[in-house]
Amino acid sequence: FHITKNEAQRENDLIYNAVLPSPETLPQIDKATVATPITIQEVYASPDVQKVIGVDLFIRLIPLSVHESASVYSEEKAKLVRGEVEKADNAEVEVKSALDALGIKQGLVRYRAIAEGGVGGEAELPVEVRRWKEDIAVMEERESVDSIMAELTRMKDVVRRELEGVNRDLDAESRECEAMRVKYDHLWTQAPSAALTKTIRQDLKAHLSTLDAAAQSDEQVVKLWDSVKGEIALLLSPEIEDVFRASTEKGSAGSENLLDLDIGNEARDDEELTKIRQFVDEIDERLGRLNKIQHERGQVLKDLKDKVQEDDVSHLLLLNRRNTGVETTLFAGELEKFRPYQQRLGATVHHEQVILQELGTLWRGLRDLAGRGPGAKKWDEREKRKKDTVRRFSRARDVYMEVRDGLAKGLQFYTELTELAAVLRRNANKFTSERNVEREALASQAETERRLAIPKAPPTSTPSYGGKPPVPPPPPKPSTGLESSLASMSLHSTNPSVSSPPARQWTSPPQAPQHYAPPTPSQSAPPSAQYPPPPP
Repeated sequence: FHITKNEAQRENDLIYNAVLPSPETLPQIDKATVATPITIQEVYASPDVQKVIGVDLFIRLIPLSVHESASVYSEEKAKLVRGEVEKADNAEVEVKSALDALGIKQGLVRYRAIAEGGVGGEAELPVEVRRWKEDIAVMEERESVDSIMAELTRMKDVVRRELEGVNRDLDAESRECEAMRVKYDHLWTQAPSAALTKTIRQDLKAHLSTLDAAAQSDEQVVKLWDSVKGEIALLLSPEIEDVFRASTEKGSAGSENLLDLDIGNEARDDEELTKIRQFVDEIDERLGRLNKIQHERGQVLKDLKDKVQEDDVSHLLLLNRRNTGVETTLFAGELEKFRPYQQRLGATVHHEQVILQELGTLWRGLRDLAGRGPGAKKWDEREKRKKDTVRRFSRARDVYMEVRDGLAKGLQFYTELTELAAVLRRNANKFTSERNVEREALASQAETERRLAIPKAPPTSTPSYGGKPPVPPPPPKPSTGLESSLASMSLHSTNPSVSSPPARQWTSPPQAPQHYAPPTPSQSAPPSAQYPPPPP
């Protein structure tokens, strides 16, 4: 305890009472060397270190400024490639437009046939006719027109039988009701069917009218199909090529006359055909050169893109990273490596322009030479006959599509009408079944009332008349149903002196009440407006 107190006293004096020495009086403290800095190259220079930590990782590191400069250079290369591709596309469009404007590719077939003497025709079908053939073949394979017509006829017959069955059931029910009325006379209290079936009969009439109108439309579709059925069958058959060949060759045989056989004319024609053949050959040669130039330009563009993709100037940028403003000069020098490709592409465009000018001159000369000869006339006649044949099958194809459209509408119409007829059949069946049940009950009741209304015979007695024979009674009068009913009433009456009404008032059967008269057509509109119009 004494030692602890002394230490606390000394620390207290040092803190609060001791005088602080000035910094100048304190001894100088030497700096201590804790670690010596070395470069990363010195670390990796030792083989032992490389064995421990591996190869230098930082040799592949590229400064961010070099990356930015490389991105700028890549954009310059991409701009160069885009410019060359755009020039190549414009050149191809220009060539195609020039050839289309001259009409060389289409017209050259004609002049080549004239030069070779082959204006008789070709077996190849026109493109549009071949497309029509394929489309119609696919539709017929999926569902033929004949099968659709058979289905249409079946649905129409089903609907007609359904409607006629409804009509027969209603008529039979009405006849049974009236037969019971005649049989039981005033005892029959069932209401007539006419007023109760007014709505059903109006619907039935509307359905039958719509069905008749649809049948007329079906006949029109059948007539259209019959008018082109043979043409469509010919279009789908392999003989269609023979049809076009015959149409183009028609008139070529036997068309020569004595003027055509003139020897001088034949010599001139041969010379003219030779010139036409030369023009055609030269035009073919120019077109071949255009194709070669186009192929070469595509190959040069491919080489240019590969060269640009492989180019890398990162090492140059690393060497010049401390020199500011050198990127522009460096990039310009490096882009000169692609100058040969640009020159080759420009040369292709120039050659195309020259060839197009030559083609224009040759084409005009060919038209001037061959446009007035006999071969051109034969070709024009051939093309006219070919176009007529194409129009013939074009009309057949249009009518065929119209027939299929009409049949599709007809199927939809008969489907809806079948549903409506089924609803009408259910309503009619419900009505007739309820009337039959009611009629059976009323008939049983009427039979009971009739049996009760028959009078009993009085007991037989032999009155005395003083020995005279009795006067025979007068012959009985024919009794009507009303008299029978009155007689039955007299049996239960207490006054036997009441006489029956005169029979002359019932010389004819009682008429139905006036409120059972059939309604006028204006009372309810027929529901025919609910149905779609018949197919055209």
